[in-house]
Amino acid sequence: MKRREGEHPFGDKGQLIAFVLFIAAWAADSFYFRFFPQFRAYIPLLVRISIGLVLLIFAFVLVKDGHRVLTEDGRVIKLITDGFFRFSRHPVYLGILVFYLALSVLTVSVLSLLLLPFIFIYYDFIARYEEKYLYLKFGETYLNYWKQTPKWFVLKNKLKNPPE
Repeated sequence: MKRREGEHPFGDKGQLIAFVLFIAAWAADSFYFRFFPQFRAYIPLLVRISIGLVLLIFAFVLVKDGHRVLTEDGRVIKLITDGFFRFSRHPVYLGILVFYLALSVLTVSVLSLLLLPFIFIYYDFIARYEEKYLYLKFGETYLNYWKQTPKWFVLKNKLKNPPE
């Protein structure tokens, strides 16, 4: 697998590991061990399906919109600030996290919900790496975008330093 411009060297492998760990935990909890079954009783199936489907659709829209940043050969040619990039600097990563959340909600998998913060920390780590690259590539243009747009949808940048 060829690494795309600006990506963390361990980005794809780490995402694959996170995916495998999450799916294993989710499947084991949802269909075999069924830890904390009492939680499933509090959330009706129709509610879980409704919330889960909304989250899944949102995740796919985020990922689809976010994939327009690269050319076919994997190069970043311009800074994209429209679409979902107006609301999040990392809509693809956000979409993946929302996808994981959707699966957890559908089956009320407590084990996978407990794994989500660690996966989020990993995605935040690779996002910071990419932000440094984008700052070096686009300079003040990226810094202005960074100041205007939250990293993860609603979390503003007030307490963080810019990617220098």
